[in-house]
Amino acid sequence: MTTHHTATTPACPPDRREFLGLTTAGVGLMALGQLAYPSLTHAAISSTPVTETLSPLPWADTSLEPVISANTLSFHYGKHHQTYLTNLRNLLAANTGLGLDGQSLEAIIRLTAGKKDSVLLGIYRNAAQVYNHDFYWKSLSPTGGGEPTGAIAAGITRAFGDYATFRTRLIDAAVAQFGTGWAWVVADRRKKISILATNDADTPLTLKPALTPLLTIDVWEHAYYLDYQNGRKTYVTAVVDKLLNWEFANQNLAA
Repeated sequence: MTTHHTATTPACPPDRREFLGLTTAGVGLMALGQLAYPSLTHAAISSTPVTETLSPLPWADTSLEPVISANTLSFHYGKHHQTYLTNLRNLLAANTGLGLDGQSLEAIIRLTAGKKDSVLLGIYRNAAQVYNHDFYWKSLSPTGGGEPTGAIAAGITRAFGDYATFRTRLIDAAVAQFGTGWAWVVADRRKKISILATNDADTPLTLKPALTPLLTIDVWEHAYYLDYQNGRKTYVTAVVDKLLNWEFANQNLAA
């Protein structure tokens, strides 16, 4: 399945005050520096109904610097992610006879995955991108990176032998993804951990057998181009080493 990128890049980013307003935390973030939000699990994200506004970022827009700049977030979250949600809401509003009204985000993704009808395909692509981005923000933490602890660490050792091997394979999977897409850390029903890449908007939610997402890395160019130009490997390596949210991964594995 090929997903066409529907978001458009504006001539200039929103200013800092406008961008922070999109997080619903508003200008208060500028004074607080960082505001903690509950770390939602995969189940909580996917069961959420389609909302009118984006879920707030779980940290201030400057918290991920220097790995990911506030400028990149102003486009990535404030423009690209917002466009996917706007497109999804418009498609659902214009096609109320499809039986998707009131459905959770995951239900919409599952019900429209693999459909060739242009309307259903558009709904799938935008719903999946809303989900993927919600999951990506939770996969990052200003205090993340480094070697994991807890159940995820034990699972990585069982599956890959050691963290160094896992790290190399995750970076390689993300860097080798052709064109647009995502790199995922997932677990099967027996909690065996593996790494996979999906194209365009595709997610592990629609794969068979079922897999539970634990973490994801966005490798669409809009995730890194303003900070790294074509240096995808530099971006991916920095995310893995400095931002991956192992607490979130442990929550997903436990759930």
